[in-house]
Amino acid sequence: MLTVEMKPGSELQWDGKPWKILNVGGTNIHLQNQDGGFFSLALPEFDDLLQSGQFRGMPSSTNPVLDEQIKQILRSAGPSEMAEAMNRLSCLFPEQYGEPKKTRCRRMVFGRFGQ
Repeated sequence: MLTVEMKPGSELQWDGKPWKILNVGGTNIHLQNQDGGFFSLALPEFDDLLQSGQFRGMPSSTNPVLDEQIKQILRSAGPSEMAEAMNRLSCLFPEQYGEPKKTRCRRMVFGRFGQ
């Protein structure tokens, strides 16, 4: 499982959507979603959600050019593409992302590779 770093600029996933930590104050944490919307949570509330698995860390690479390309792809994806991507992740990692909404996982994820 990926950890969530509680510092400005860290990225996390909440309800299948990417969020960025803008600021960690003495009592609240402030987040921004991919659409530019802001949300604040009391630190104990954030911690409760983190402990319950509602927040997941986002993987980071060591290649800033690749990171920016990945971010651009994610920003341009619409709701249906994001839902499909999350379902594919559920097919591959049901213990982390929950059971997939579609049952054709094997064909959908592995079909083009003949497995």
